[in-house]
Order: sequence, then C-alpha cells, then structure tokens
Amino acid sequence: MTSGASMAGVKYISQVVLVVLLLCLIQLTAACGTVNKDRTAEGGYSVTDITGRTIHFDAPPQRIVTLSSTLDQIVLSVLPPERMVAINASMKEHINSNMVGIADQVEETMRRPSVEYIVSLHPDIVLIADWQYLELADPLRDAGLKVVIGRGPHNLAEVRDLVRLTTDAIGEHRRGDILLCKMDEKLAEITEKVQAIPENERKTVVFLSLMPSYGGIGSSFDDACHYAGVINGVSAYGLHNGQEVTKEVILAINPDILFLPDYPWKGEEWLAAHIRSYTEDPALQPLKALQNQHLVTPRSSFLYNCSQDFVYGVQEIAYRVYGDDFYLSDDAHISAVDE
Repeated sequence: MTSGASMAGVKYISQVVLVVLLLCLIQLTAACGTVNKDRTAEGGYSVTDITGRTIHFDAPPQRIVTLSSTLDQIVLSVLPPERMVAINASMKEHINSNMVGIADQVEETMRRPSVEYIVSLHPDIVLIADWQYLELADPLRDAGLKVVIGRGPHNLAEVRDLVRLTTDAIGEHRRGDILLCKMDEKLAEITEKVQAIPENERKTVVFLSLMPSYGGIGSSFDDACHYAGVINGVSAYGLHNGQEVTKEVILAINPDILFLPDYPWKGEEWLAAHIRSYTEDPALQPLKALQNQHLVTPRSSFLYNCSQDFVYGVQEIAYRVYGDDFYLSDDAHISAVDE
C-alpha cells in the first residue's frame, strides 16, 4: 500500500468515526428533556413486543424481574439495582458476568424460576427473551402480571432491538438512546483500530465451544468476529449455527488460532479433560494452531454477551487475536445509569 493510499484510508476512517459521533450527538439532543416526561404523563405509555402484544403501563415499573442475564444487564445499565426484585444467578458469577459488582447489590438470586416463585416477588413487569422460559409467559399473564417478550439476539442489529424494547418497557427511553449511542461510539473506536490491520494479517479462528453446534453462520459469535476483523473458520467453511463442528471440520479449516472454553460446566477437571481431547488428539496435531501453540481462552462473560456489551465481545475477540491495543478489563461495561 502506498503512503498516499494509507493517508486516504486514515482520512476515511476518521470521517466515519466523526459521522458516528455526530449522529450520536443528534440522537442524544433529540432524546433529552421531554421523552421521559411525555412517556410517563398521566396517560402512561405502551410498548409492543415481538409477539405483537401491546402492553400498557400507567407508570414506569418499580419492581422489575427478567428471566435472562442479558435482560438483567440491560436493565442494570439504565437503572439502579434497587429497582430489580431479583437477578439471575449467572449475573453473580465472574466467569459469566462482567457486572458482578453491580449484580451483587440485588439481594434475591433466581435459579430456574417457576411461575409461583415469580408471582411471589410481586413484580410490576416480567421481561423474557424468547430463547429461554418462553413457556412461562402465558401462565404469568394468567396470574395478572405484565409480560414483555423480546427476541434473544443473534447479531448486533437484534441486540439494538432488544435494548430499545427493554428500555422502552421500563420507561427509560432517553437512557436507552444514550446506551445505544455509547454502543455506536465504542464500536467506532474498535472499527478504527481493526481497519488498520492489513487484510493479509487477518487471522482465522475456531471456537471450541462447549456447545458443539454453536458458532456458525447466524450466531452472535460469527457477527462479532466480523466486526473484530477476524475470520470465523466455521462460518467460512459454510456451517450454520446449529450444525455440529466436528474434528473433521476443524482439520479442514486448519485455523490459525483455537479459542478454548473457560466454563467448568462439570468441574475444572472435566473442563481440562475436554480441552485435552482436542489439543492432545493425534489426528489434530497437524493444525497450525496446535503446531504454533496459538491457543487462547476468551472470557465467556464477553464472548457470549448479547446485551449492549456485545461490542465488548467484539473487543474481546480482537484482543485475544491481535493483542493489547484491544485490551479491556474484566468489568468493562456500558452504562447510562448516571446520565
């Protein structure tokens, strides 16, 4: 690449970042001052969820329950912990959550909640993502509770939709705008760094997820790899999310880097043995990743994150592949609570 072309590329990236920041400023200016007032006026406000149901609220819910850690993360990024009646157990586990310090402030912890248990909490709203506990929605409505269902995200666009629906449902449209804007700013910052990585230096990865059919086309991991400037080998091979990633497939991909799992589902010894079943398998030894010992362990708290912190999942992938320019702390998260 010539120096002239490099300078043109830098100017283009700077212009893209500037446009993103200007759009955020316009969005925030439009959001400030009147949105919450209008939406919480005497007539209240309404939201329509992904089922087509319209749910009316006379005032913003004061007692909030969600049945997903993703939804917990969104709520806790626009409201203080005391507004949540209970929180999902994984939010208090460092391996699964980048918001443990905040989640610990919610006293009640939920594990496999039942209809009876949720009703006993007397929530003003129950938020559900359609990938888990969807079967509880109708019984909870029958019990007189207000239930709002959002789509469990599989990409950045769906993350944005869930943030919008969730923040609107709890009466925090303005802070929802701020959250979305901060996502855009962070992604623009990551994109600027990724654009500086030459195409011929982009790496191919395969994620050895504990879910052997996870990570192909249509997964949040695949979308995050795209923004991180990383080639998702499983997607490039043509597998869709839900199709098994076999050892034969991994051999055919021959990735530069293997992402190892970090969640001790059945204990630490089990996890170590599971990893060795790949790294010490004689059939897999020709892999470039094993030959060069390019084995890294991304943090699940970011890699599977489908809240507004999806963008930190992008950064985590780039950090593990391209190094310290993309470093982020364990508790990095986007918040609009104090805005």
